[in-house]
Amino acid sequence: MKQLIFLLLSLAFLASACNPVSLEPQLLTDVDGPIIINKDGGTFNIQVKANCTWKATVHLNSGVEFFSLTPDSGQADGTIQIDSRMNAMNYEKLGTIEIEYGNKEETRLHCIKVVQEPREPFMVFLSDESSDALPAYGGTAEVWFCANTPYMNCTVADTEQSESVQIRIRQIPFIEQEIIEGFIIAKIPVNTTYEARTFTLGLTDLQHTTVFDTYVIHQAGRQK
Repeated sequence: MKQLIFLLLSLAFLASACNPVSLEPQLLTDVDGPIIINKDGGTFNIQVKANCTWKATVHLNSGVEFFSLTPDSGQADGTIQIDSRMNAMNYEKLGTIEIEYGNKEETRLHCIKVVQEPREPFMVFLSDESSDALPAYGGTAEVWFCANTPYMNCTVADTEQSESVQIRIRQIPFIEQEIIEGFIIAKIPVNTTYEARTFTLGLTDLQHTTVFDTYVIHQAGRQK
């Protein structure tokens, strides 16, 4: 049905374009609603029917460019190909294609929304677990991680001493890169016992419903 409507509109458009009296710029595309791009990226074609010159421009809601247009200008009929990169992040990417068309007397604007699907969230520790234990008098451990979402938390597995562990998350600001990096600062309290112990850090979502990765910190006991 959609193809039939586009065909009928195209025929009406051509009829008006053949009229030498009419100088009104006209442009039609076979896409009206948002273009949905798969999270893995790919290509998508937009068919253009026009009786004038046109130029397409990409406007992004985020700072990272996730698709490009080929060609980005033309005259009369043509095909615009959208080439999209993979979306590594756990949020939708939004953009708009603005096609400016017209002649010396008049210019108009035709806009098409573009939406790329988000990827499933992931968080992973980058630091290798060390067999070297922190001393009994306590200390600070810095553990590096990467994630594809800023909405994350770090917990300590339930132990008698877990509430005394101080956790801070530092995310490194990113502009062009796709993945968020940062490190967990875990301040481990004094071990007053003679037994060695461990603390298990967990990367979770904000609701603590899913643990994506764990990291074990070892601490020595007091010397007898």
